[in-house]
Amino acid sequence: MHTLLQIINTTSNKNIYKKATQIIPTLCLGKTLRLLGLVEITIPTVIKIIQRETDLEIVTSAVSAIFYTFKTKSEIQKLVETGVIPSLVSYLK
Repeated sequence: MHTLLQIINTTSNKNIYKKATQIIPTLCLGKTLRLLGLVEITIPTVIKIIQRETDLEIVTSAVSAIFYTFKTKSEIQKLVETGVIPSLVSYLK
């Protein structure tokens, strides 16, 4: 997971960036990764993608990761506290 996040945060190759962001939602679905706490380390990167990215396909992947990650009431409260909600709402317009 750390290597994937490093690729997302450092690559200038748009194709690699797009492919790497498409992997995150799939990983967030996995119960094993959730149990190991590995999904939580992706959240700052996913939020950054949602707040800054303009490519709708990449944003869709990031939003899917959010959807798969934040399910309980306390998890949703943590999501609200990140400040990403205005960015999510802006995509609904």
